[in-house]
Amino acid sequence: MCFTVCNNTVRKLKKTHIALIGGGSPWLLSNDVDMDALTRMFGVHYHVIGIESLMESYKQHTKLSRDNVAVYQKILKNAAGLTNCTREDVYDSVRMYQALDDLMVYHSCNALTVKCFDFIQGCKVTACTALALFNQAGIPAACEGDVPSLMSMMFAGELTGEPVFMANPIYFNREQNTIDIAHCSVPFSMTNTYGLNSHFESGISIGVEGYFAPGEPYTIVKWMGNILERFFVSQGVTVESEHTDYMCRTQMKLQMEQPLDDFHLNGMGNHVLLVRGRHKKAFHEWNQYMIYRR
Repeated sequence: MCFTVCNNTVRKLKKTHIALIGGGSPWLLSNDVDMDALTRMFGVHYHVIGIESLMESYKQHTKLSRDNVAVYQKILKNAAGLTNCTREDVYDSVRMYQALDDLMVYHSCNALTVKCFDFIQGCKVTACTALALFNQAGIPAACEGDVPSLMSMMFAGELTGEPVFMANPIYFNREQNTIDIAHCSVPFSMTNTYGLNSHFESGISIGVEGYFAPGEPYTIVKWMGNILERFFVSQGVTVESEHTDYMCRTQMKLQMEQPLDDFHLNGMGNHVLLVRGRHKKAFHEWNQYMIYRR
């Protein structure tokens, strides 16, 4: 990857307006970033939006548009099955996608984070389907108000042209050098097959339950810190794993090339970002370019 590619990526980032809906979740580790510095470095713009605006938008969108009816029907058609949820739950989850999309258009934004747990009980719906749809369409969307993860998602997506999956690192096996990750909002296009289940933590609405073929290469990456000065990247391949009801619905086990201790030494926080393919070299070069931008 050359200097020109990095400059072109920054040109694209300068067109990015990020909707910060509801702020950050209180349990996030190292979520503080210097937004003024990031605006200076990459030209991104931030728009703070109250969670009440989203809840009101959702209540107003009682029916889906014609286009989103087609989205709803396609999700159902391609799903392997529904577990602990109904077709009405799926419909409402696409209503949340429509409400978020409407809010994005109103504020002229093309990327978002949302403090999703703040509206789940009030609206009886999750944002998992919405975030899966946004990321599938190349619109960076992070849950729990995690700004470093969103920025990492934006970088990874622009550099690779691939959808990005934001996930929780769950379990590390040092003997086998494997990591288990899980979350409920994987882009549908990243999966071999998927089902629809209830959201793990709340037990209501929809979580996407994606499945992956073994032997597929993936890259895990994360930038974090006040000016995203901390960086981690490693490559691995998917291996067979048993699905459990005691984790977020999409679950993946990766055989990593890099020692697992590096995860702990770099302290990558609550979330990591996954991209299909081998992109370690490209991400290292982008990180070097970021040092120049600072």
